[in-house]
Parts: sequence; C-alpha cells; structure tokens
Amino acid sequence: MKRFFVNQLVVAALIVTAAFTSCDKDNDDSGSLTVLDIKVEGGSAVSDIDEVKLFAWIESNDELVELATFPFSNGGFKITFSEIVLPANILGNITNMSAEGLTISNPNVKFFRFEDLGLLAYSKGAIIGNIHHVKREGNAGTSADFIFVTEDVTVKGKRTEYWGSITFDLLLKQGWNLAYYTQKKEPDGKYDDTHTTTTPSGMKWVLAEW
Repeated sequence: MKRFFVNQLVVAALIVTAAFTSCDKDNDDSGSLTVLDIKVEGGSAVSDIDEVKLFAWIESNDELVELATFPFSNGGFKITFSEIVLPANILGNITNMSAEGLTISNPNVKFFRFEDLGLLAYSKGAIIGNIHHVKREGNAGTSADFIFVTEDVTVKGKRTEYWGSITFDLLLKQGWNLAYYTQKKEPDGKYDDTHTTTTPSGMKWVLAEW
C-alpha cells in the first residue's frame, strides 16, 4: 500500500505553471459526491487545456480505460458523477484494499480506487499533464483519490510495517468519495501514513505538467 507522494509533491511545487484551483463540491443526501465544479487559475499551460479525461488503471489486465471526458472552458471543468458509467469488471472486493489488522464493516462491498484521481489534462488531443488534489507542508505530503463503493462501508485500523505505520479511517458512502492519503516522514526516517475521508485543511488542486 505504501506510496511515495513526498517527492511527487516537491516536483509539482517546483513547476512554474502549477495551477491552484478552487472547487465547489456537492454531495447527495447519503454524503457521496454528486458534482465537482473545479475552477483552475493561473499558469500559461492552463489556458491551453481544452478537455480533461478520467481514466481507470486496471492492474489485473494491465489496461488503461477511458471513462469520461469533461469539456474545459473559462478556466475550469465540471464532473457530474451520475454521468460516469463504471464497467462492472473493474470493481473488486473491498477486502482487497486492506490487510491484517484492519476492520471492514461490510466485506461484501465492491469498490474501485482511482489513485491520484486519474484525471489527465489535454490540449488539441495531446496530454499535457495530470490534475491532482494535493497539499505539502514541511515533511508531509497529502494527495486525494476517488473511491467508488457499491454500498456504505467503513475501513478502520492501524498496523506497523518495517518502514513505519499505516492508519485507515475511511467512512465511505455508496457512490463516489474523495479519500486523502498523507505520508509524513518522521525524524527517525520512518513514515507515518494515513488514509482518511476527512478533508484536510489547505488542500489545493494543481496541474502538474508532463
């Protein structure tokens, strides 16, 4: 499960054309995402974007599947999650997310996790970068993923690895969710990793150019 975001976020922060965004988020009555209205500001590369696409990486088939295209205009784009159809064959069992030491409230739930969101920015048919939802503060970095689940489920617990510790505190609602992964490097060189659905303060949307 370990992912090294710290170096990725350093690179993103050094890109002159990185674009910080604002975002209006709507949830339905169950708490899952319904609409994300993202406004991208600043950076010359942002003005070149004409569409954003959502992709899912299916590891078992070594396949990248395009799921949706969002027009980009006036510096922003909108995701309406009800319009996205997920192929049934990409869903896996929620127990595949976890390992020993974690508690899953409903082990029969199906899910798919879009690591680093799976959003690619295009200009005239060519990919020009990824769109991330991130935060960097000191020796810690946070990145967001989309997680789709077929039913409400919680994933909680903590375990220790040779490289440090990992904590899960996910309250996932049926449908689409934003989950946040934070990796903090401790003074002893080990890592403290956290997966949560609680939105951290200071998160920003950025365009990381290729």
